[in-house]
Amino acid sequence: MRSTNTSNTLPSKSVLRQTYRTRRRELPVDVARVAAHRLMENFQQLDCIKAVRAVALYVPMDGEISPEFIFHGLAASHACGYVPQIIDGQMRFVELSAWPSARSVNPIARAVSPAPDDFDLVLVPGIVFDRRGYRVGFGGGFYDRF
Repeated sequence: MRSTNTSNTLPSKSVLRQTYRTRRRELPVDVARVAAHRLMENFQQLDCIKAVRAVALYVPMDGEISPEFIFHGLAASHACGYVPQIIDGQMRFVELSAWPSARSVNPIARAVSPAPDDFDLVLVPGIVFDRRGYRVGFGGGFYDRF
């Protein structure tokens, strides 16, 4: 019978989700706001940003860093920001005309559904990422299928 070395066992995705969702919710609001500003600054540093016209964003939930500042920067440069909506079990993107308020998770949007190839850039939300870019999301598989 073979023995298993459990000291090198990685935690399951469900354990990772639970652990990091809890840690993220515990972040002070000012820390999350600074992280959102850093996200925007890093975004603006990308060489390709000046050429983008269509960017898939996300509406933050459960303590995710908000891409709201990126949306406002896109609008200033006449690029379009889109967010996903789940309709009949399918993820479709709608163009934002204004950033949704904290009281409403439903975006103020124009009903469109661009194809994945129509986006210049896609910001993919996640609960936890590793240094190689692998992510654990909320478990619905929507971005995997996208």
